[in-house]
Amino acid sequence: MKEILKNFIKQYLVLYLVLFLLFFVVVYLILFFKMFSIESYIMPSLVGKYYIDVHNEVSKYQLNVELRKVYIQEKPEGIILQQNIMPGENIKPKDKLVLVVNSYEALLTMPHVEELTLNNAMEVLSTIPYDEDVYQLEVAKILYVYTEDKSDNIVLYQYPAPGTKVKINTKVFLIVSSKEQTETVPLEELKKLDLGIVSQYLVLKQIPYLVKEIITPKTSKENGRIHEIRVVNDIYEVEVYYRKKKHSFFSDYELVSFRFPREETCDLYHSPQSLENIEDIERTRKIWFSRPNIFRERKLDLLFYRSGNSHLYLICNEKIVWKKVKKPDYSI
Repeated sequence: MKEILKNFIKQYLVLYLVLFLLFFVVVYLILFFKMFSIESYIMPSLVGKYYIDVHNEVSKYQLNVELRKVYIQEKPEGIILQQNIMPGENIKPKDKLVLVVNSYEALLTMPHVEELTLNNAMEVLSTIPYDEDVYQLEVAKILYVYTEDKSDNIVLYQYPAPGTKVKINTKVFLIVSSKEQTETVPLEELKKLDLGIVSQYLVLKQIPYLVKEIITPKTSKENGRIHEIRVVNDIYEVEVYYRKKKHSFFSDYELVSFRFPREETCDLYHSPQSLENIEDIERTRKIWFSRPNIFRERKLDLLFYRSGNSHLYLICNEKIVWKKVKKPDYSI
């Protein structure tokens, strides 16, 4: 019996090995050709179209679609602004397609409450209409500034700016007039705020400040937030998070550099309109100031909060010594 089994193995072993190897070769070839025979398509142009109109077209390609939302007031809601795969490129199922879509989520228009009484401003902020609903924006902090030429409890400054598109959970900060002298807000409290509100607070308090250091933020939420603030020789030195965005929309932080005469009295203003007359410029918003020889350097980097168009004017000893325009970028 053993001899018969040995003869059988000798006679058929090679045959079984050949069949076994042939099986694996066939399986490999099937997988190989299947992998390279996946149907490919040509990526169409989607920018400028409404996502709801092209959803079915995109679905047939079996792509891994990721939607990213932004909001540009001047663009229609729901329209595609960008695509990461360019038109004409080859695509296959499971490729990742990122579409930037103009957001159709509820975004409120920040009302204008400056020059209103605090009570009236709070009422306006608690009854903001959107479609058929009414929303309330929370006032996170009120900063009081002694103002000789204003009545008590008048809103001098608001953040975010009027006309800005904001989410329904956005927190509002107000600077309000006071007929009594007020203590300066402690540094630890100022550290928790954005530079937009802090810089205006310091200007209204007639406290000189400078941006000492720009720090790259880890997240977009940190942009414009204060990292550190300290007092050195009666000057508030601020370290702030900032990264220039690829596209600047209606409201954003802007970084500018300019030189000024140290020995002169200088004020920096920004206006939504182009102005030529110094008296008209001085009636707009002051965002920075210098007095003779309070700063060591003549060159300054300044980060400021822009809303819409900003025409910057540096006036020293009643002369315009520098000007610049910063505008939103809707090219996306």
